[in-house]
Parts: sequence; structure tokens; C-alpha cells
Amino acid sequence: MSAQEVFELLQSPCSGTQLAKQLETLNAFKGLGRENAVAAYSKHVCDRWPKAHDVLSHLEGKLQDHEHLLHSLGSAVFPKLHASVLRCLFEDSQRLRALMDVRELESKQEEQRAHGDGEGRFPLQEVVLAAGQAAAQYMPTAGADRDPHEVFYACPTATVEQLFKQVAAAAGAAGRQPGQAASDFEAVAQLSKALQVALSGALAQRASQQQLFPAAINAAVAGLNDPELTTSSDVCAALQALAEACCRLHPLLVLEAPRLQYDGVLLLSDLADRLLNACAASVTAAPPGQQRLARHFEYAALRDHFLGQLLGQALSLRQEDEAEHQIRRLQGLAEAHLAYKQLFEVAEATSSWDQLWQQMQQLRGDSFTEPLASYVFERLLKEGRHAMLLDLPQPFDGALQSFLSEEDASEHDVPLRRQLRWLHELRTGDYTGASQTLAQVAVHEQHSGARQRALALQKLSALAACPLWPLAMPGDEQASVAQADEALDQLHAAA
Repeated sequence: MSAQEVFELLQSPCSGTQLAKQLETLNAFKGLGRENAVAAYSKHVCDRWPKAHDVLSHLEGKLQDHEHLLHSLGSAVFPKLHASVLRCLFEDSQRLRALMDVRELESKQEEQRAHGDGEGRFPLQEVVLAAGQAAAQYMPTAGADRDPHEVFYACPTATVEQLFKQVAAAAGAAGRQPGQAASDFEAVAQLSKALQVALSGALAQRASQQQLFPAAINAAVAGLNDPELTTSSDVCAALQALAEACCRLHPLLVLEAPRLQYDGVLLLSDLADRLLNACAASVTAAPPGQQRLARHFEYAALRDHFLGQLLGQALSLRQEDEAEHQIRRLQGLAEAHLAYKQLFEVAEATSSWDQLWQQMQQLRGDSFTEPLASYVFERLLKEGRHAMLLDLPQPFDGALQSFLSEEDASEHDVPLRRQLRWLHELRTGDYTGASQTLAQVAVHEQHSGARQRALALQKLSALAACPLWPLAMPGDEQASVAQADEALDQLHAAA
């Protein structure tokens, strides 16, 4: 097989079953990723140098040609290709669509600049040139000698990932110096817009592919342990860099440009939403085991960091309606990503405990995360808020009883949980359980006065469990009363 033969075949009108047979004759189904001849042809279509100066028209033409390629391959060829080859095919179309939308955005900015509507920096143009220049370094001489702007739009298989990298690099410089908060924020907002446009374009193309080729798309996703183009490590790095820039800029905006403070919170919220969704998809894509667990820890750390920052910024807003809107939005993100710390702190900051109780009934956790109720129990216990813990609404009685058991408690927590358990059992009317727990408390008490008190309460609890006492008493309660009396007699004798 020669690549040229495969290229000529794919350029012919042949399609479907006939195309599949001829490709098989040429051994075109062998090879992974770009080493496969079909994937190499896909790259050839995407990276074809322009013959006209209209960038957008050239991209549209290449996208049409690439979509024709996918339709020609169709259900007859896709099942014969490895998942890595399918990824190349589908993501190449997504790259073309992403660059089309970026070019439209850049054209609008150029028009605004020509009419004097835009002043100052144009960070999108800067990252486009930087991405084109970086990609040209790895190209043959024909590409290295071309204008970086032309390279960027002509070679999407190399430049789309470079766009993500250059956005991250540009965002890393923002918010480092006082006195330029407004201009830095405008740059970050423009970079965020460019990234959003690129990702939205790729996702729109991905959605269209899902409708047209559902089986092949599913095979491409399930067959690899790597995230897709729109949730790749480069995308996550760019989103994280932009979000970090927003965090650095917030205190500077408060001092230098307070009119932009709310816009900054809005932007951080948008970026956090996209970042956390991308990170969650990366966790799902990882193989089960240590690699998936490691990705989950990274995702959880970013979640707690940025949602914590977002909560602080939302609470600092002076307009009450703006603060309320952002807090509601934060709650939605926290619920979607099981950010229990932020849900608890929102309830504490706004005294919306009833809402937290509802969330505790709904959020049951996942394979990596405990239920929200367990987190709240543990936090109230560690913070010494025992009255609040014992006064939780009735639907949590059973879960709290299990939490206060000694099975999962650390050695340090056992005595405290035991003391709280009998109080909880009395509160819920489980007098038999309280009597049994108080018996354990008495055994472990070191001081005679405390032990005597526990034994007396044990006896009273056992008696309270017998509504017909003294006419009748079940055997367990009789044994508990007798054991308490005997222990009390021993204490009195020792005294």
C-alpha cells in the first residue's frame, strides 16, 4: 500500500461498501492515529494551503470537503477503523469549525478597529500570530516561510492546540502589575471570548457528528482513555489560566476599576463552569483505577479552589441583587460538581439552612464522593456544633444514627460520638438504644461521678423503654436495669 494510492481512492467518487472493499485491498485500515492512511488523508484535507486570500471561504471549502469525506466513509468504513483513527477524523472537522468561528470573531474585531470602535490591545490577534508562529516551527520549509497568520488558519491540525496553549500563556501575564487592572481585564475577557468561540464551534460540529454518525462517535470516545478535543489537557490549562487571571485581577479591580468588579465575577463564573465540566469529562475518560482517581483529585482541588474564590467574590459585591444572583449561580455549580464545602458555606453566609437540608436529601455522592449529609455531619462534629448536629430535621435521624456509631470513627472521635449517640437516641425516642449506649459510656468513664451519672441514665432509659413498667418489663430492659443497679452498688461500696 502507498499513501498516494489511498489518497487517490479517497478523492474518487467511490463510497460506501465499494470504498470499504478497495481500502481493505490497499490495507488502509492498518495503523493507529495519524499513522493510518485514512487519518493522514484527513490531515491533508484540513491542512491544504489556500489558493485564495479569503480565509473564511477557504476554511468553509475545506470543511465541506472533509464532511464529504466522512459521508463517503460512513457506516461501511468506520467500523473497520481503530478508535484513534476515528478520533482524528471527527476532531479534524471540529478543528476546522473552531477556526471558522475564530476567524469570524477576528473579522468583527478588525471591522471595529477600522471604524475606530476598538482601542488598545487586540489579544486575539496576538495569540493567533503566536500560535501560527509556534506551529510553523514544526512544519516543512514551505510552511516555515509563510506568514504566521496564514499558517494559523491553513493548518488546523497543528494550530488549534497551539491556540489553547497561547491563550494560557497570554492569560498568565494578566493581573501581575498594579495600575493596569482595567486593560488586563479587557484582555482576559477577549481571550476568554476567543476560547469560548473556538470551543463552541467545535462542540457544535461534534453535536452534528453525533446525529449523523452516532455509532462511530461512540466508538471513538469509548475506545480511548484520553479526553476529547474540547476537554483536552490544553483546553483545561487555558481555562485554568484564564480563571487564575480573574482571581488575581479581582482585588485590583476593587481598587482601580470597581465598575468592572461584577463583570469579573461573571467571567470567573463562566470560566469555572467550563473548566469543571472539562475536568469532569477528563475523569470519566480515564481508565478505572489509580489514573482515574488521580484525575478526580486534580478535578476536586480545582473545584474547591475556584468555587471558593467565586464565593468570596460574590459575597464582596455591594449590590444585593448582584450578590444574590451570583450566589444562586454558584449553588448550581456546587450542586452539579458536589462541592460540599461551598454549599455549606453558602448556607452559613446567607443563613439558608433549610436549603442545605434539601440539598442533603438530594445529593447522595458518587463513586468518589460521600453523600452531602455525611460531610455536614462530620463538619458539625469537628467544629463542635453538637447542638446543631443533634437538632437536624427528622429525615436525617437514621443517617445520623449510623454516623454516630463507632464503626467508621477514629479512635479520637469514639468517646464523643458515643456521648452524642445516646442523646440522639433519647431525642428520637429510642430508649432501649440509649440504655445500651449509656452502658458503654459507663464502662469507659474514668471518673466515678461521671460513671454514676451514666449508670443512672442507663437505668432511667431502660425504664422509659417499658411503658407498662412496673407491671411488665421485657428481658433486655430487666437485664439493663439489673446491670446498672449492680454497678451502682459497687460504686457506692467503693466510696
